[in-house]
Amino acid sequence: MSAARTARKLMLKYHISMAEGERADRERTSCSFQVSIKELRFKRIPIRQQHLMLAFILAKNFRCKTFYQYGKTPCVKFIGFEEDTFAALALLQYLIRFMEQGAEKYAGLEHQEHSFRDGFCIGVLENFEAQNQEALEYGLMLAPRRGGGGI
Repeated sequence: MSAARTARKLMLKYHISMAEGERADRERTSCSFQVSIKELRFKRIPIRQQHLMLAFILAKNFRCKTFYQYGKTPCVKFIGFEEDTFAALALLQYLIRFMEQGAEKYAGLEHQEHSFRDGFCIGVLENFEAQNQEALEYGLMLAPRRGGGGI
């Protein structure tokens, strides 16, 4: 439910309509897929283990691969089809912001703050799993493609 609400918010924010989504589906079946790499750089906040866990959960549920790049400005990257990487990146930004706001309530209490973030990641994972169980066609859509341009 929360993922669906978030998707609606993102559609409103980026002015995406259901008609555009249907058009993209038609284009997807009639032409080749565009592979892209999207990244989230961590300039203002330190990257945490839970950020990487969220990226992994989203990659799994948006048909992407994810990896972490070390360096002066660490970043999480998604590689996959253009629309999937865009959605995964936008949702990762939203979830990290939401998780960090919740964790602020436990500032100074390191164990509680860490536990909150872990629980948040588990909640996101469980919600995606429940969504896949409720709508089997969604789970089939996420299944790896066989023999045709998989990543």
